[in-house]
Amino acid sequence: MTTTNIAYVPSSHLDLYWLGSYQTCLERGATLIRAYLDRCLANPDETFLLETVVFADYFLQRYPEYREPLLGLIREGRVDIGTVFVDRWEHLILGESHIRNIQVGAAWSEAFLGHPNPVATHPDLPGLVAQTSQIYAQANVRYYVTSRKVFEDGAVWRHRSPDGTELTFLNWPKHYIYYPIELDDLPVSFDWLRTGIDVEASGAMFPLGTIPVNGGAGDLTDPGDFRERYGASLQDLIAASRVAYPDLTFGYTVPSRVLAPYDGIERLPVVEGEIPSVWGVACDETVEFFRRNRQSEYQLLAAETLAVVLDHLDIPAIPPHEVPWQGRFYESAFFAAKDPIPAGQELAEIWKMHLFTEDHNGGGYEAALSTFQKRQMQGRVLDYTGQIIDHGLRELGVRLVTDAPGVIAFNPLGQPWTGGLRMTIPSAAWDAGMRAAAGDPAGTLLPQQMIGADSDGIELLVQVDAIPSVGYCHIPFVAMADRGGDEAPVQVERTDHAVVMACGGVAVEVDGRSGAITRLHDGEHCADWGRPELGAIRAIRETGNDVTLRTDNATAPVESTLRSVSAGATGPLFSSIRIEREVLGNTIEQDVSLWHDGHLELEVRIRWSGAHNWQLRLALPTSPTADGVAYGSPFHGSGWTETTPLAAPRNGDEILLEDYGRYREVQEWVHVRNGDAGLLQVTTHPGFCFGDRGLEAVLLRSAPSCGDTRFFWENAGEQVYRFAWYPTGGDWRSAGSIARAQQTLRPPVNRWVEPGSGGRIPKVGSFLSPLPDRVVLSSLSRNVESGDTDIRVLAVEALNEPLVLEGPLVGAGATVEAVDLTGRAFGTGAVPDSMPAWRIQTFAVRATGA
Repeated sequence: MTTTNIAYVPSSHLDLYWLGSYQTCLERGATLIRAYLDRCLANPDETFLLETVVFADYFLQRYPEYREPLLGLIREGRVDIGTVFVDRWEHLILGESHIRNIQVGAAWSEAFLGHPNPVATHPDLPGLVAQTSQIYAQANVRYYVTSRKVFEDGAVWRHRSPDGTELTFLNWPKHYIYYPIELDDLPVSFDWLRTGIDVEASGAMFPLGTIPVNGGAGDLTDPGDFRERYGASLQDLIAASRVAYPDLTFGYTVPSRVLAPYDGIERLPVVEGEIPSVWGVACDETVEFFRRNRQSEYQLLAAETLAVVLDHLDIPAIPPHEVPWQGRFYESAFFAAKDPIPAGQELAEIWKMHLFTEDHNGGGYEAALSTFQKRQMQGRVLDYTGQIIDHGLRELGVRLVTDAPGVIAFNPLGQPWTGGLRMTIPSAAWDAGMRAAAGDPAGTLLPQQMIGADSDGIELLVQVDAIPSVGYCHIPFVAMADRGGDEAPVQVERTDHAVVMACGGVAVEVDGRSGAITRLHDGEHCADWGRPELGAIRAIRETGNDVTLRTDNATAPVESTLRSVSAGATGPLFSSIRIEREVLGNTIEQDVSLWHDGHLELEVRIRWSGAHNWQLRLALPTSPTADGVAYGSPFHGSGWTETTPLAAPRNGDEILLEDYGRYREVQEWVHVRNGDAGLLQVTTHPGFCFGDRGLEAVLLRSAPSCGDTRFFWENAGEQVYRFAWYPTGGDWRSAGSIARAQQTLRPPVNRWVEPGSGGRIPKVGSFLSPLPDRVVLSSLSRNVESGDTDIRVLAVEALNEPLVLEGPLVGAGATVEAVDLTGRAFGTGAVPDSMPAWRIQTFAVRATGA
């Protein structure tokens, strides 16, 4: 052997929810961090990796006397702290969450260290999204430490994002726990270990001669746990290795010391694009969790954007509240610690609560407790952002120059919004003859369709045209003497063996004997997406746990049986066909709706009993082969088969290799292609597979938790799934998949308002001019520290001219500067002359004189 340095990095994987309660995890983390730091302070060669800011921050609150010793160890290069706030999901959260997570981590790190922190660490994450490198590089992070997914023997490698940004990665050899060179080197047997470190194979992947090996014993473990699991302390094992392998050198290090010498070195493997997840958790950590996660973020982004508009109009953005809003650690018990959100920090703290729920664990020990805590915190996010939105719309409404009652709708997107807008009219204000009007001098009536009534009021859909970008409009309601309704453009008819409907070149036929959507014809693109399985639901036996996704191939799937097919709702905006099914004694209702504009929607309601070890799948419109499928990921779109050949499951707690190519976790949309035709499917549901029936949605799984096998993700009760289908051409990019998903999933927020007195705001207004079609607005926020307005965009296609930002929020004489995710100048700070495809770019707008 050539001389190689084996350098160990003592650490403990810090899960925020693995022990059930996050309070337990944080307290456990503080205890073990203290133990590791005490070792470093007592032994001048030892090191430590502290993974996330949330644990570092809690530790310093718990043990403030360690602040200066910790800073001293960091200055000596013996401790690294990961820049990120929490160890969050990768594929299952939206793009802005990725950004805010690193922004919170970077801001804390810089405040603590006084300079940018170059290291991020996500050791346990089961995948990697295409834009990771761009996001971290824009926060001045240069190194990313991880495990699983790729490079079983470990490696220093570079990941390249779609805009060309590269980041240097370190993969631990084998996994994020200690591995000996030979298993016989251990005094005891540790069943989790199957092999030792292959020094020759690993050495080839670390060409500068140092092989870094994780020196921890697993999740939330301390040095005493290490000794118990391995039969000796790490220090004793290193001493024994020095005797057993005299041709090798052994010591300690931290990731930044290993990776810094690789800066500028070209001879490293380069991986591009996305690495799919090696876990299968999207449909079992309660189906509702990830839908509520996305609902929370959509609502938070709308509240944040509306707050900027209100501030521009000199209207207080935060509603008055007598009881302080509860922060992350607030406990209601009178004797417990309080954590109220400080005035002026409301949106920043709500973002932290939202991010806090996105930690990648929830299925560990006492999983019922962790899932409850996440749901409770999601409830706070939805409550507080709902209050901000309701308050803001009310304040805008009473200032409108109008004497007509109606609905005010605010569009937070960067392009005008058109479509059927769902709104609630209070029962006390409703009259059966009321009609929505366009607000023009002619009083043009808008098509509307009632969809229900409950204690909150009357639920309507109103066809609204072009609510301005980052703007609002008032939709007045007028009482009509003639109470007749508009003609339904989509007619539903029953034939001998089917129920059919057609409109605008799109035709749908549901077989009355099987319930299958046997015809889904797109006349414009000469395509038919119908098939004998389309819409069918089947139940598949499972044998694994939530992360492993093990299906029972020896047991035949249970097919759903048809109860009935009938005509459903009919109206001016859409008509529908109702399909009723049953599977395993559970009732299923499916409404296939065809809209007047030619798009379709499928709503599926399952009343699930909670039976254990089942997976439900829904057959969807599909491409003939997997290479015709593309899907959404944070700030990008990925082809189903466009993955690196290096990626694969590596450990026993991951899905099987044969399932890896079939299963994907997606974000917001899936596009299927057949020749020159395509169909865009927009949904908040995250789990899909491609197998013997083509594309299917994995609706739910009722597997046990990987950490607490007594706990099953039962998903009992009514589960509702919604899919919108848009006929397109065959290319998902030219279909505008990302923008269309935004338009569908982030409709304008709205509320009923009565006219005020002394109105001064026009009935229609826009605060940011429409962005080019190939540029989407990711977020619009106010920087509390600087007072700047931050506008973040994504260039879906290359932009070959400067992006012009105009509108009242920019203002005459304001300066616009390109900045990175920490607020520093991006490049020269000037608005770039062009942007490559998939560039994420933030602009700081500074008012005149700022």
